[in-house]
Amino acid sequence: MKFGIQLTSIYDAQTDARQQRREHAEIVRVCEQLGFDLMSAGQHYLGAELRYFQPVPWLAYMSAHAPSLHTNTGIILLSMANPVDIAEQMATLDVITNGKAIFGVGLGYSAHEFAAFGVAPGTRVARFEEALALVRLLWSGQPVDFRGRFFSVENARPAVRPLQEAGLPVWIGGQ
Repeated sequence: MKFGIQLTSIYDAQTDARQQRREHAEIVRVCEQLGFDLMSAGQHYLGAELRYFQPVPWLAYMSAHAPSLHTNTGIILLSMANPVDIAEQMATLDVITNGKAIFGVGLGYSAHEFAAFGVAPGTRVARFEEALALVRLLWSGQPVDFRGRFFSVENARPAVRPLQEAGLPVWIGGQ
């Protein structure tokens, strides 16, 4: 059995952000000492009630406090993301964590987030599938020609690649 910690936000905008940073760093250090395997951080945008730091830089920072733990983006709202950007961000996280990153992704559900990104909610499944296919191709190390309904690249070959040879494990979450 493996154990992980979800760095869920319980902090609102009134709480000093440094308190959240200190407490999360302490939590992951204790989890590592207790033999936990994984830390995870979710993603939301424009949260008026709770503060969510973006998961890739947050997990990169937290991994310095608990380097033996795997990191999981639990979850990246992939249907709203640019797959080229997220492929390189996740590859960077994998390098920072010495090959311990897991790519947790999902569709998203919040109307205000879709509106903020100019994404029609009815396209979320197609965007998600297309983005995930492109991310995996970009991690391959091979030149990528990809023409989709939402995203296209020609002769793309990023220098930023994950340490994990087959690319990061992909965990798909939903509710």
